Amino acid sequence: MKNFEVSIISYEVSPSFDPRFARNGGGYEQPTIEGEISWDGCDEPMEFVIDDTSCGEFGSRYSVSIFGGPAELCGQYSTNGIDFNGELPDESSFKWSEELEELREVFEKATRFWFYTEEELKEDDEDDFEEGGDEEN
Repeated sequence: MKNFEVSIISYEVSPSFDPRFARNGGGYEQPTIEGEISWDGCDEPMEFVIDDTSCGEFGSRYSVSIFGGPAELCGQYSTNGIDFNGELPDESSFKWSEELEELREVFEKATRFWFYTEEELKEDDEDDFEEGGDEEN
């Protein structure tokens, strides 16, 4: 256990952000978040950037990059539920490990952004098929 700590250094919202219109009429927050990740015994914290281009009720679209640390903890993740009709086609360069799973839990709590493992996506696809969501006619 590394005892990860996530610190947000910068949180910038879109210059056109307007909460009056942020549901379906534009004015979305779309933050860019920069921060650091440290743990017991680390010499230099890793860095992360989240780029959120989500559009209200239309869906989630964001990317997460973690860099500047041990290779097993660095990578990129993106999800796009806007251009793909609510589905979440994800792309990830992370190699899922016990350490990365621990980091993921701390990261999600600190930032409100999450990323799925390949197993979770596969389970979700299987659930959709069982419910008739992906059946072919």
